Amino acid sequence: MLGRVRHVDAKNQTVDLELRNGNVILHHMDGEDNFTPGEVVLIGPSWDDVEVVPQALWPEEPWVAVVSQILDTEVLINLGGRLKAIRKPDGLQLEKGYTVEGVDSRGITSLGLSLAVDHGC
Repeated sequence: MLGRVRHVDAKNQTVDLELRNGNVILHHMDGEDNFTPGEVVLIGPSWDDVEVVPQALWPEEPWVAVVSQILDTEVLINLGGRLKAIRKPDGLQLEKGYTVEGVDSRGITSLGLSLAVDHGC
């Protein structure tokens, strides 16, 4: 069964794995596990057997959105006419009106435009 790493909690040694049907399961890591959000994993034959596999096994469609509002830890984006709150990315300077690109598993990955554009957000 394929999964995608959604969140890694290094302190508690757990990782949230999203299944293709949208369900999320909690995996307890052992000392040798090292996962990164967005990685594709193969689960099985038991729930404790999890290994990283090539991304090509579960391609992720990128999306393009417009920044509507910037909060302390989240960014509100306009994605195809619907608003969505996502984690504020580290290392990117965002402003209202910026066009951004991202994927569901990692959030905003890059800026589409370096200058703010008024999109009526």
